[in-house]
Amino acid sequence: MSGLESVAFTVPGVPVPWQRSKQSGKRHYTAPEVTGHMERVAYTFQSAVADRAGTWALDGVYRLHLTFVLPDYKTRDWDNLAKLVSDALNTLAWHDDNQVMLGHVEKRVSPDLESCTGVTIVRLGPWPVRDRKAKGKRA
Repeated sequence: MSGLESVAFTVPGVPVPWQRSKQSGKRHYTAPEVTGHMERVAYTFQSAVADRAGTWALDGVYRLHLTFVLPDYKTRDWDNLAKLVSDALNTLAWHDDNQVMLGHVEKRVSPDLESCTGVTIVRLGPWPVRDRKAKGKRA
């Protein structure tokens, strides 16, 4: 198997923006629609990589292109939509989304199209990412 340099996939369903954790009494939790959509993003990425019969390297720098097809003009901030996707791909597409060096976000509103999130990731090159557990040590 060879290393993949790019992957593109589409997550079906209405895109969900990242939301701050909610509080019930003293307990904080993430809204179920947020965690559910993050799981769909992660699963769709893993399926797309598996279908390509290659390996995906986590130790690079990346370009991320996101297209959100929305059914209406309900308020969904582009940065919160992008944050959910980039966080969902932590440990799968990269060690941490700070490795994304170039990002592009589009929102399209069309009640005639199926709502979805289009994702394209391109590996721009290598980058030795420091292990978070090895504080103060260089990789």
